[in-house]
Amino acid sequence: MKYLKLFTLISITLGSEIQKHIHHLRSGSEDLETNLIFAGVACIAISFILLQFNERKAAINSYRLQYARQNCISLTPFQESNPEDLIHITGQLITDELVTDKEFGVSQINCVKLYRNVEMYQWVVGEKQKEQQWVDHYVENSFGYNNDKSKWILNSETFLNISVKLHQFELPEDMKTQLNTPLETVKLNQANVQIFQQRYKDKGYRRFLLQDDYIYMHQVEDQIVNGDLRICFKQVICSDATIVARAIINSLLVWQFEDTYNKTVSKQNQVQEKELSDTQLPNEDKPIKQIYWIFQGLFTPEECLQKVVNENALLFWVFRSIGYILIAVGSIILLSPVSQLSQLIQSDQLSGFGFIIYGLIGAIPINIFSICFCWLYYRPMIGLLQLLISLILGGSIFYYAYKNQ
Repeated sequence: MKYLKLFTLISITLGSEIQKHIHHLRSGSEDLETNLIFAGVACIAISFILLQFNERKAAINSYRLQYARQNCISLTPFQESNPEDLIHITGQLITDELVTDKEFGVSQINCVKLYRNVEMYQWVVGEKQKEQQWVDHYVENSFGYNNDKSKWILNSETFLNISVKLHQFELPEDMKTQLNTPLETVKLNQANVQIFQQRYKDKGYRRFLLQDDYIYMHQVEDQIVNGDLRICFKQVICSDATIVARAIINSLLVWQFEDTYNKTVSKQNQVQEKELSDTQLPNEDKPIKQIYWIFQGLFTPEECLQKVVNENALLFWVFRSIGYILIAVGSIILLSPVSQLSQLIQSDQLSGFGFIIYGLIGAIPINIFSICFCWLYYRPMIGLLQLLISLILGGSIFYYAYKNQ
């Protein structure tokens, strides 16, 4: 309540100040009124273009995900499918192969991938001053503090299991790369320490120590100095997974949308990419064109599709919010007492701070109305609902303003 009263007081004060300056602004050049009308219309026009670009992608994604759900087949273990089917499979990942870092003799079973993580003790910029920390990448020298890059004699590396399966299907390498959990630390032993010692005792490191699942390589006895290294190993173990893709025999492939919008969308993206000098557009800037998904955990087809919807939802709502702000700004400008268009609406409600409130509220149905056009084409039922809501809201606001003239 305290903030509401403060907001009301500020609104009244601003409204009275606006009224004081109306005559001053109108006494100026007539170009001011023209510029205001142009600015208001430009804001609304830019918003309309932005929303069309955004909603076209959103509507195509919605259409395609609905189509995918209607054509997705959930398979039981070792059930066969047609080559053109979109399949959904869940279960425990399995493997009979070892994942090995041959250089240091670290091997793990029941593992999708193995990480070798190398860190160096270096000077870094702390919250208040320079300090030394363990960092997994080289930090450039600055402010007179030197990190010796020549000490970085060992690199981090990832080792993928050559054969991981979900039931009868062999996971492709790119799917294995996407799996990042559950992540577990590999327990090392003195045999691993001895391997490191044999390899690097002539590289300036005097002491090799196993502590807290790290192998430490010290240059000075009983002291950590700049340029010391420490190494640990982590593994992504085989766990529950869900895959949605196309399958041929035991291979998983991309399932491509072949709807009536595919050629248009592909052509549009090719033109955009060419204009950006062959720079690939990020996936979030394109409608969904294919399905080739792996999720960690057991999920139904509906849950998988919802995950994809949620990943794209934030970006869509950001653009919708920007569109609303532009429409609101344009409406406020056109309804402001400085603009001659406000004289066409004979209402005391637009006096003082009222035109800002009407602009903010009126932007809501205009925003929904702008959005509905793409949805009418790709998802008619959703588009009709949006159109109906915008007309009801817009009509209600107009009726209220008319009755309070």
